[in-house]
Amino acid sequence: MLGAEGLALFRIGDATDNLDLRSSMIVDANELFARLAFAIAVEQDAQLHSRIRSFARVRASDPLMVSLPESDAWLKIDTGRPATVLRAPSAGLVQVNLDDAANQDGALRSDLMTAANRTKATSQAIQLLTPLFDGDQIPNREQVGILSRWAPAIERVAFRFCALTVILLDTLRPALVAGVNESDGPPEERLIEYWNLAHTMGHLSLLASPRDAHPWLTGLANSFEWLNWTPTFPLLRERTLWLSAIAARSAVAFGEGTIDKYLATFCSAEHPLKSFDALFGLLAIALDQEPIAAHVVAEIQRIRRASHGRAPFDALVETMTATALNVLRDPTTARLRFDQIGSLGMDRQSRSTGGFLTPAALRQDPTEILRSGEMLGLLALPTFVGAPAQTYYPVSSAPTFGVPPSPHEIASVIGRAWAPEGIAPPTVH
Repeated sequence: MLGAEGLALFRIGDATDNLDLRSSMIVDANELFARLAFAIAVEQDAQLHSRIRSFARVRASDPLMVSLPESDAWLKIDTGRPATVLRAPSAGLVQVNLDDAANQDGALRSDLMTAANRTKATSQAIQLLTPLFDGDQIPNREQVGILSRWAPAIERVAFRFCALTVILLDTLRPALVAGVNESDGPPEERLIEYWNLAHTMGHLSLLASPRDAHPWLTGLANSFEWLNWTPTFPLLRERTLWLSAIAARSAVAFGEGTIDKYLATFCSAEHPLKSFDALFGLLAIALDQEPIAAHVVAEIQRIRRASHGRAPFDALVETMTATALNVLRDPTTARLRFDQIGSLGMDRQSRSTGGFLTPAALRQDPTEILRSGEMLGLLALPTFVGAPAQTYYPVSSAPTFGVPPSPHEIASVIGRAWAPEGIAPPTVH
């Protein structure tokens, strides 16, 4: 499917490196499109509904639950009403496992195979997902709202694609960082490729991070030791405010069960960016789960007291720690202060139509220290955490917010994140 569409993510003509990794990503991307198309077809095809009811011996007037294969998604199908996407079947309703049903009923299997054509589900899936992969397009609020509704059906594949993207970015980055300090700079097409990959990862991370995915995400995060990974670090380390906004949603989705791991990361951090990441995750979760805020404050203070006088708890980490504690104690004031930063174009009125995807958000460093002495990305967290996923995006797909970053600007962003010797304070290096 991706090959037919020629999505920008895979358009680099000379990208012969990492072929196995890229092939795996294409497989996952195609599966993502296929799963969404299948879910849409099952939701919309009345002929299929009739066949499922016949198989399950359910009257046309009775609702029933249909499971979507290899996912947490259940569809509640009720005559005359839009289907409801749930993570568990509703009690008291007949349940149909589509895989089992198709294996038992040839007519039902045939209807499943032809439902996508009757509903044009594949075209709908392409229209919804392409803006997430194509750097020349902008997802809009309606598209993201629809995709968020289908998260239980697609989130695990989306998360897997993001994990592969992190690996690919790691392999592409060294050459780009080396090129930042050369007179000619890195090849423009590779800079654009890196930027598009990072933002596809961001969009899909947002879709894979609904609050109700918390149980399986927490289980995943606690199944291994955190070394150079946290739920937020792959996004935060790129050092843009837009990807930080998405990282906030990721932290909230992984949730309270990861607090101890974030605290351990903060306690053992050997680099200021690791400290920033740990505080960012702790703050996002505590802002979302108010009853644990006091506990998080006390733990941060305990680590702060124990760490004074030794690296890396220097003035920079002290600044971010003080910001985090102040924001946790008074998130309402933090929201007001963030709204007053007019240069971001992210005040409340602007967000009503433009969301967080502004020119400044794509370029601004979340570790910037404001004139007030506060760290920008931490001050923004109450605003980010309180916003539904679709409101992160503009109402319209038209690029009314201005031109996207140029290759030169992308090189500057990569440089500040990964070649710190060329960047002056007061940002984190």
